[in-house]
Amino acid sequence: MNFMYDHLNERLNIQDIKWTEVEHLLKQIDPVSRAYFILEADSGSYIQCAGGPAELVVEYRDVKEKGFKHYVLGKGEVKSALKTVWKSIVCSIGNLSVHDDEVLTCEDALITFKYFFENKSIPDTYKRRNITREFKG
Repeated sequence: MNFMYDHLNERLNIQDIKWTEVEHLLKQIDPVSRAYFILEADSGSYIQCAGGPAELVVEYRDVKEKGFKHYVLGKGEVKSALKTVWKSIVCSIGNLSVHDDEVLTCEDALITFKYFFENKSIPDTYKRRNITREFKG
């Protein structure tokens, strides 16, 4: 596993990281000085989060042989487009616009990152909104 994170707007990288190191760093998320974290598997799949301890977004990219799918993770019931409420998470990497039920916490990041660390996937307890088209021309 490769772990990348923000430290005062500089990207730092740790190869072959242990879970205890990931956990320790994730708990230090801060919207100004340490705003994002990325945990990447050898396959190229990764989980990332950005924001602060009380409000952050978690995304998951699932890389396969013929391409990838990219998701924003959330909680709760799937809503119709008419009931979607947008929320902005402000941090040093910019304003991140997500659905209100996709605003997660550091605890959610710890759960999803640990699951990814152990299983290279995301727990079924989190819903996924497919945003792949935003990354493909």
